[in-house]
Amino acid sequence: MCDGMGVAAMTDLVEDENTSLTNAQIDTLFKQFMGITRNYITTDPLGDYIKHIDCWGKFLDVDKILIGQVPVSNTQYNAYEAMATYWANQTSSYGNNYQVYRVYEPSGQPYTNSLILNNKVFIPFVPNQTTNNNAALAVYQQAMPGYEFFGISSSSWQSTDALHCRTHEVADKNMLYVQHMPYWGPQPIQTQYAVTANIYALSGSNIIPDSVYLKYKINSGAWIYVNMNLVSGNQWTGYIPQQLAGDTVKYYIHASDQSPRSVTHPFIGAPDPHSFYITSIVNTEVKRQEENLIFPNPANDYIFISMKDCSMDDVNIKLISAMGNEVISINEQNTCNRMLRINTENIAQGSYILSMTSGKKSFVKKIMIMH
Repeated sequence: MCDGMGVAAMTDLVEDENTSLTNAQIDTLFKQFMGITRNYITTDPLGDYIKHIDCWGKFLDVDKILIGQVPVSNTQYNAYEAMATYWANQTSSYGNNYQVYRVYEPSGQPYTNSLILNNKVFIPFVPNQTTNNNAALAVYQQAMPGYEFFGISSSSWQSTDALHCRTHEVADKNMLYVQHMPYWGPQPIQTQYAVTANIYALSGSNIIPDSVYLKYKINSGAWIYVNMNLVSGNQWTGYIPQQLAGDTVKYYIHASDQSPRSVTHPFIGAPDPHSFYITSIVNTEVKRQEENLIFPNPANDYIFISMKDCSMDDVNIKLISAMGNEVISINEQNTCNRMLRINTENIAQGSYILSMTSGKKSFVKKIMIMH
């Protein structure tokens, strides 16, 4: 399964069926043919022959994942709980940790084996199990506000063979695609918040300028309309004005082309918008973090730091483990507008803090290392 932003997840079935390939070679093939830049290969908590990921888990959004849940008496209980914990500690394409939703499947009900098609969700229901079916529906409704839900009942559903095993969506090759990295979590007070998106009309038709806008609202207020303007190439930008400390800001982006197609980002728009809140901190340190770009995150063999803040010239860089142990400590001089490279090939997988200090200036960033 894929999040639409270069992240894919699958079980180790891909290893079982490709014994001549290393994981690095598997990753390379997915990158070449599908543009996957980060590939999660997991164990299979279901513990059955099929090893299909949608038999126990499913991406519901870029940063949301649904994981099945079984009774404590189930022999696979610990494997399911470990999988839920694993995903809760992974970083989504938005930069936040995944939101993990659980659906109760006490006797192998295949509720994760659903089909998401545009703004509709089709869920496999089991006949004569109204309580379990309704509980599964409630989880989907909580995780995916604004979608329309359909329970598809069949006596033929199995834990290893249900709705998504028998049906599949078909890609729209002429889609109108909005690429946007959203604000989320705490944000410092700024004079304005630039909302930038790259918009691609793959049909070849023209984007309608008046259709490209963002809507935002503060706390429980009304939606406010803001035009987005074409800056260059495919990049459009609009601005949310300065807000007060403690305010919650919700927003979404809209665009149309002459094909005609219309899209919003996030996909469902107003019912489940992007959201962030304003802290009382004036934007100083965060600005420096944005200028000094650190990527990729999660990292594999290397961490790259693009040094843009020339006031941080002679820099001490440390990588600190979750246990507080200093794993790497290096000093770099004359760093202005340089690209620094830190070798992480021999660093264990896990969560780390990257600290950069120059004189009285410093900032930290959480880094995930995955091999």
